[in-house]
Amino acid sequence: MSAEVDEVDDRINPGGSGNAGKTRDSDRPRERLVRLGARALSDTELLALILRTGNRSQDSEALARSVFKQFGGLAELTAAPLPSLRSVSGLGLAKAASVMAALELAQRIRHEPLERGRPIRGPADVQRHFQP
Repeated sequence: MSAEVDEVDDRINPGGSGNAGKTRDSDRPRERLVRLGARALSDTELLALILRTGNRSQDSEALARSVFKQFGGLAELTAAPLPSLRSVSGLGLAKAASVMAALELAQRIRHEPLERGRPIRGPADVQRHFQP
């Protein structure tokens, strides 16, 4: 593992991930993000990074899959109230609050008004700012 990945590992998950041996280090979401960038990760992998750890019976990726299985997708997850998030086995208050905070930040970015003088670089910029 490179020194850069080791440094990220220490900051994101001090003490290790608890799933060593189940998945090759290079296949874990954190290492894939460092190597390939966030856009290369699936929704499940990104959610696993937000969750940071799993629980005694499942790693963070399995827990993220459980969340998506219960809620269906990002839109449904974004609309879920805190008690519903906490109903997922393995999601306590801290993990549920982290998920809600990350989703709220995404919503705020999405609804950020177009600033005067900010360039529109493509169709995605137009869609993001003018879609209802």
